[in-house]
Amino acid sequence: MTHVIVLMLLFCGVSGSATTEAPYSPNEMSENITNDAVQGFSENITNAVPFYDPFPVNQQDIDNLRQQLNQESIIRLSLTNQMYSLLKDVIAMKKQMGQMDSIIQELAHHKNSDKEAVFFHASISKHLQFERNTPVNIIYDTVLSDSHKAYSSQSGVFTAPSSGLYIFSWSSLVEAQKMLNTELIVNGLVKGRSNCFNEGGPGYENCSGTVPVLLKAGDTVNIRTFQGNNVYGDGWSSFKGWKN
Repeated sequence: MTHVIVLMLLFCGVSGSATTEAPYSPNEMSENITNDAVQGFSENITNAVPFYDPFPVNQQDIDNLRQQLNQESIIRLSLTNQMYSLLKDVIAMKKQMGQMDSIIQELAHHKNSDKEAVFFHASISKHLQFERNTPVNIIYDTVLSDSHKAYSSQSGVFTAPSSGLYIFSWSSLVEAQKMLNTELIVNGLVKGRSNCFNEGGPGYENCSGTVPVLLKAGDTVNIRTFQGNNVYGDGWSSFKGWKN
């Protein structure tokens, strides 16, 4: 019996000693173990695999990006201004092209007008006698053709209706023992001459002259004697001209 009591006391003492040494309850022990494990795992992960940012951003990068955007804005503004300037140039060119079209049409009209046939032909109906050394404007009184009514049968003067190259030709028939020296007069100036010296001849003599002349509209042309005393009429002596 005594042995049983001693054993019980020893057992209780051991149990009490074990109970007093336990600082945590079972739940507290579980929480502590869990927190310690997580913290240790986290520290191990952090130490084992350091954090790396694949897109690091710093202030210098931001400033560079802002500067690049500003430059692009300036470039866009410059391109816009250039586009407006080009648009103005295109509009101005269209206006100039319209003006050029008008000028071209006007020139074409004048060119077509210049291509219109200009000509005249007149002859002398009566025999004419002159003072040998007195210059006289010969009047071809019979108009055979005159496209622009530019020749006057009253004065014997042709007035150019338009500018260009003209060809003038005149022919004279002189009786025997007579003479006639003539000249083509343009605006009062001599441009050509023809000689019919028949004072020693037994019959009629024919002479002629042909002269190309550049004229402006309004220029005058006529035939004048510079020495002579006779020209035969009846259509044998004539004066003609045409625009080339």
